[in-house]
Amino acid sequence: MAEKKISHEKLQKALNWTPHEGQKKVINNKHRERILCAGRRFGKSQLCAYEVVYVALQPNKRIWISAPSYELTKIVFDQAMMWLYNLLPKEGINVKRKPFPKIKLKNGTVIEGKSCEARTGLLGRSTDLVIIDEAARVDEEIWTQYIKPTTHERKGRVIYISTPTGINWFYDKFLELKPQKSAYHFTSKDNPYFDEEEWDKAKKSLPDKVFRQEYEAEFLTEGGLVFRNIEDSIDSECLEEPQGGSTYILGLDIARHNDFTALVVMDRATKKVVYMDRFNELDFHYQKERILTCAKKYNNAKIIIDSTGMGDSVASDLKRHALVEEYPLYSQKAKQRLIDKLIIFLDQNVIKIPDNDILVNELKRYEVKMSRNNNSYVYSAPRGEHDDMVIALALAVWGLRPNRIENDEDDEDRGITIMNDYE
Repeated sequence: MAEKKISHEKLQKALNWTPHEGQKKVINNKHRERILCAGRRFGKSQLCAYEVVYVALQPNKRIWISAPSYELTKIVFDQAMMWLYNLLPKEGINVKRKPFPKIKLKNGTVIEGKSCEARTGLLGRSTDLVIIDEAARVDEEIWTQYIKPTTHERKGRVIYISTPTGINWFYDKFLELKPQKSAYHFTSKDNPYFDEEEWDKAKKSLPDKVFRQEYEAEFLTEGGLVFRNIEDSIDSECLEEPQGGSTYILGLDIARHNDFTALVVMDRATKKVVYMDRFNELDFHYQKERILTCAKKYNNAKIIIDSTGMGDSVASDLKRHALVEEYPLYSQKAKQRLIDKLIIFLDQNVIKIPDNDILVNELKRYEVKMSRNNNSYVYSAPRGEHDDMVIALALAVWGLRPNRIENDEDDEDRGITIMNDYE
């Protein structure tokens, strides 16, 4: 039996919602797969909530709203739920929040929120529509091995929405669908209701890379990654035993939860990483002895430690035996200052790092994202990965003095100060 066709015009009137021109283009596209790469506040989630409602009004449909976390699924889920309550009798809508968001309609349609962190929850029945929100931040494996197979039997439709984050599978999918004219790119300003003042403020206050990615929705070759000039900073022979007369800084990041304790030792004069260590699952007594042994070996190196949380008690204990400076990462602002200094030192090729796979991989994959309140940016490792070596390196760099590179050896006044007044 053929499905009854629903009029977009009548549905939008009933919802008292008029999509803007960019949203209309996506709605009117009948392709089975559609991808939307758009800046913040373009209206991606609202558009997808409308698509959910449109399909949900047809009987016996199964719809998934997937995102990197259950919390993120609520954005589309809650909007769709509100619209359904405006359209249908309340007794015909059964809503559950636990163990995951779920709506069951009287017509047999089921709408579920699916976290891409909970893989077992992605196994199961066939789907008629899948929304993948923040798709660029979902692992490709989640799509190919868990979500995609559910669309085969019913020839389910898929809508991928996201701001970009580098060159990954979301970018590949965008290029794949572009020849079929079902790939869309919009900036935040393509939403006619977007606040012009927010655009100007963001452009002035955010790092260029963050603005281009989050508001202009640009696929950057370096993605959301933070550090440049990594390869040029590698010195495969920089690791060395302590030298008489040299002074050293030991950057220390204490393990939290499933993280590693990491330490990086730098020569203050040559600005080379001369020693690295990384370990976990050790009793604190042995951790302390390992740290103090390293500091003593490197001419009683000054230890700079993140003293947030557990690090506070560790710092207090270490102070009884070594020279310790605390750097509490109690806020994003504090972390920004720490990472910003490391960015400059790497960018200007001031420091040298070893050709260590763990450190280099952490540096290459480190990300910068907009915070949830859109007023600042956040540095972090990708979801599920570690940044202990990056933080240890940054803490060691924090102990270095501002560097000065001379353009002309005969004219010191022409030197370029590449550091700031952080110290």
